[in-house]
Amino acid sequence: MATSENNDIEVKNDPRDKMPRYIEDIEGDITPARKLLEEYSKVPPDQVVGHIHAVRDRAWKIHPYPCVGLFRFLDLSISLHPLYPTVLARLRNSSPPQTLLDLGCCFGQDIRRLVADGASGENLYGADLRLDFLELGYELFQDKGTLKAHFLEGDVFEEDAEAESGKELSKLDGKIDIIYAASFLHLFAWEEQVRVGMRMVKLMTEDSLVFGRQVGTTKPGVYARRTDKSRTRYSHDPDTFQKLWDVIGEKTGTKWKVAAKLQSVKGWQSEEQEERGAETSRMLQFEVHRLE
Repeated sequence: MATSENNDIEVKNDPRDKMPRYIEDIEGDITPARKLLEEYSKVPPDQVVGHIHAVRDRAWKIHPYPCVGLFRFLDLSISLHPLYPTVLARLRNSSPPQTLLDLGCCFGQDIRRLVADGASGENLYGADLRLDFLELGYELFQDKGTLKAHFLEGDVFEEDAEAESGKELSKLDGKIDIIYAASFLHLFAWEEQVRVGMRMVKLMTEDSLVFGRQVGTTKPGVYARRTDKSRTRYSHDPDTFQKLWDVIGEKTGTKWKVAAKLQSVKGWQSEEQEERGAETSRMLQFEVHRLE
């Protein structure tokens, strides 16, 4: 287990270093995203691809996230999670209404998918560090005047509720039933992930759930960040992810049960990527249930 006190930790190079972070053209099947843009956003079919490119290229100039450069936001990843039907039912049918926070929501694409599938926007929240991405989400989905979901610009590491970057998130403390965290926790070192988890606990109700996906590995440990070699991140397998939530539970007086699995998924780990040295990389799909 990685801690800041352990000075003997081996910091590995990220096996994805040689993998591309940006592609010129959309690859693979984007039928669900196309359907959402055509039916929810009313983008004419012959303009969908050009519309996506225009927004993506502007976002890339703001910050070069791989999920932007590789068009992964088109996955509408929340709907691919096996827990999605259960989550959607909780949002649509619970009384009183349950709430969901998409943490690190990028363009808010998964919130739009939830709304299109019948969830009430009034009970949905999206938070991102970059306000520009939230504004680009309105442009991508053309719903600035109609979407009732709430978007917050906030820093999950800012624990001072009076600080500008922590003020918005603090309004949700104790009010969130479900947190969706996709491609988020894997950005950080172990200690930072513990802090994020503790902040999540503060946001959530007692009957709460965290679920999502992120980069995982068959060789868990400390890796150098791809974009900043002076900083590290911790990459998990299912066992270390449970250990992380054990620590979060100890620090918050709560208890959590992780159900997670590593998957070989095209675009995350493939033959081409194995040739580039990313044979240990997988997608880690997870759900974390509060027990106490």
